[in-house]
Amino acid sequence: MRRITHRGLVAAMEEEELLQEEEQPAEVEDLANSQEEGLTEIVEDEAELDQHDALTDEAVETVEALEALREHLKVSLESGGIDQAGAGVLDISLKHMYRRLGVRTVRVTPALESFGSIARRSETTKIAMEEVGEQVRKIWETIVASIRKAIEWIKGFVKKLFDNVEAMVSRAKSLKESAGKIEGEPKEREIKNSGLAGALHLGGKVPADPSGSGRLLEVTEKMFGAYGGIVQKIATAGPDKVLGEAAGGEIAKEFSPEHFGLEPVHDAASQGIPAPEGAAVGRSAELPGGKAIVMIVTASLDGSNAGVLNFNKQAAEFKGEAVPVLNRDAASTICDNVIKLGEAIRQKQSLARTAESAKELLLRACEQAARSEDGKAGAVKTVRGLLKLIDAPFVAMTSYATKAGRSLNQHVEQSIRAYGPATGGAPAEHKEEAKEAA
Repeated sequence: MRRITHRGLVAAMEEEELLQEEEQPAEVEDLANSQEEGLTEIVEDEAELDQHDALTDEAVETVEALEALREHLKVSLESGGIDQAGAGVLDISLKHMYRRLGVRTVRVTPALESFGSIARRSETTKIAMEEVGEQVRKIWETIVASIRKAIEWIKGFVKKLFDNVEAMVSRAKSLKESAGKIEGEPKEREIKNSGLAGALHLGGKVPADPSGSGRLLEVTEKMFGAYGGIVQKIATAGPDKVLGEAAGGEIAKEFSPEHFGLEPVHDAASQGIPAPEGAAVGRSAELPGGKAIVMIVTASLDGSNAGVLNFNKQAAEFKGEAVPVLNRDAASTICDNVIKLGEAIRQKQSLARTAESAKELLLRACEQAARSEDGKAGAVKTVRGLLKLIDAPFVAMTSYATKAGRSLNQHVEQSIRAYGPATGGAPAEHKEEAKEAA
């Protein structure tokens, strides 16, 4: 997926198709060789997916409005069709909607004067209705294609996450060996690094013990523990069963925030969580950086999502700059926790493959819904909600854990350096990286 810099899903997908072959080799060449470079690419990719999702949401809303207009034209035929004034309003509305989507069409509606004659009004209205219907059909096809594209993007994104986990674990093992050689007292008790402080603080300060890494490991294991059973249920169900049970059924119950080990949030607005009214909201314990995994599940599943947010307002306002120097035991334990974190993520790598089967099933259900005459918007929204709930918690947790693991490694490394060259300092292969981080 490339960065989308223009407006409208239809135009975006068309341009993606045109540029796909010439851009793909460059994308492969740019794959990161280090965790630092890889994480930068991951952050950029996450922003692109968010933008792609926003365009798809806009397209679904717009095509619903187009279908409503088409239904209005159908009703108007019963009384002879729309008049010239109504045709003018229709023309303006359609141009606006097509512009939002980036639809390129030579003619929006028949010429306005065609609606002036009572004798031709019915025939011209029918032509306009058929033209809108044709555009609606094409837009639904584009929406389904964009959903498939997002699924493929997630597949590649998850692979990048797992590649970065390997680098994170390898670095933690190397740092643990160096941490075991720490002796004496550090030159300073604190390290001035606002970036690292911002990434690791808990409750307003950076802990000098392994509590942050331990909590991160615990939340990750809880989140992944519930994940396998859920995707397995979807992967073994049929499309009709998935859609039939999605809203308020057994599948929806499996996606409750509590099932993922999250604590319920009863007043989301006061906690700065943008959740629709009536949605079930769950939040993890505070994680390094004053963050939390937040999951939002709506009754219809449409609008459900999960991601990493600030734990609360106070965490968002943290301005600290000091990071304590770790002693040998704390540094070694943090390295152990980062290694265990990587192992927990790698053990769940098979879930990504199970999720592919579940998502393929949902995509087929989405394609069937888009081809149907009635209820397609509701079905497509439900499928998108389920896809979000399959991907978002897993990807958000893996992505955040990988980034936080990198910061924990940096904390250990800078602490080792604080003891001076007598203890060996940082491993040679990481010295330049540590200098940049400082």
